[in-house]
Amino acid sequence: MSTLEKISDAILSGDASAAAGATLGAVESGASPYDIIRSGVLKAWANFCIWYERDEKESLKAWLGCFNATLKVLKILDERLAAPPPPYSVLVATALGEGHVLMKAIISTMLRAKGLKVYSSLRGLRPEDADAALSDPMLRFVVLSCIESGIQGPSRDLIKHVKEKRKDVVTIAGGPAAKDCGADIVTSDLEELDRIVNCPKVRGD
Repeated sequence: MSTLEKISDAILSGDASAAAGATLGAVESGASPYDIIRSGVLKAWANFCIWYERDEKESLKAWLGCFNATLKVLKILDERLAAPPPPYSVLVATALGEGHVLMKAIISTMLRAKGLKVYSSLRGLRPEDADAALSDPMLRFVVLSCIESGIQGPSRDLIKHVKEKRKDVVTIAGGPAAKDCGADIVTSDLEELDRIVNCPKVRGD
């Protein structure tokens, strides 16, 4: 079993200690943070979704352990990321009222692994909460995770505020509730998100 497979299996079993050990082993063997996220973390959650469809009750019993193991992996990656001067910055957020924060954490670490400065907070944002990041002249993107069905209104308000303050910033939204929030780009594909954020033409270089 590869080190990345060990990370995935440890997350799925809810074993934070094993997930941490596997992550450190993967880092030492030369795996990039992006590969760890894509082939370790996201693979685990893809398998969790399959498990949920097969046995909703049992999978939900294990959800918190899987969540905590994932956060442990992301914390280790964040602590070990190199910190060259970032070429530009990104705000990764959820709107106030959104209860699902895991994808926001995954995206934040993924973009930091690309050498970007990432603004993010554990809680959802009111429109005015974005102003600190919007005051950064190096900000190029706002990425909004929209999971819950009732979050469209606050998400629209947040996107509208961003566009009023910074017409040069590209807004990206992803998730089941992203379609009608008014973002410039809607995608739930993390590889596509990575291509967009790292495209010089889109980011305005």
